[in-house]
Amino acid sequence: MVFPLKDKSGTIVSLYGRNIESEGKDDRHFYTTNRSGLYPGYPDAATEILIITESIIDSATLGLYTIYASLALYGTNVLNEELKEAVSQLKNLKEIIFFLNGDEAGRTWTQKHSETIHELLPQIKITAVNTPEEEDINSMVQSHCRRTQTSAVES
Repeated sequence: MVFPLKDKSGTIVSLYGRNIESEGKDDRHFYTTNRSGLYPGYPDAATEILIITESIIDSATLGLYTIYASLALYGTNVLNEELKEAVSQLKNLKEIIFFLNGDEAGRTWTQKHSETIHELLPQIKITAVNTPEEEDINSMVQSHCRRTQTSAVES
């Protein structure tokens, strides 16, 4: 799967690819050289609540199943300058919700990124979703959809 990364004007400036059939970690993610841009793009200026996800797949999943604006990190430890700049430009922003994976890295980086954002925007409420152990946004949606489909078939 290929996802566009966009600049402030909405122009596609880089690409992110994800091998969804690979079990190995070395060949799952593909970025263009000198990656820039945000996924799914810069949030609308009227955004009041913003969810920051660990991955592009998780942000795409939120886009399918919720009305909330989101921005994807490129892994737990990548809160880059472009994302910080985009967030700091949101004049109506009231809350940032970190929704990272339910593992040690997700919990550690949620804390670190929350501190970074608090320093940048001390007036903004910062919260985090307590993601179940070894789950992420996409896996929880898939699990729920499978349970719902199974229940419907059994009825």
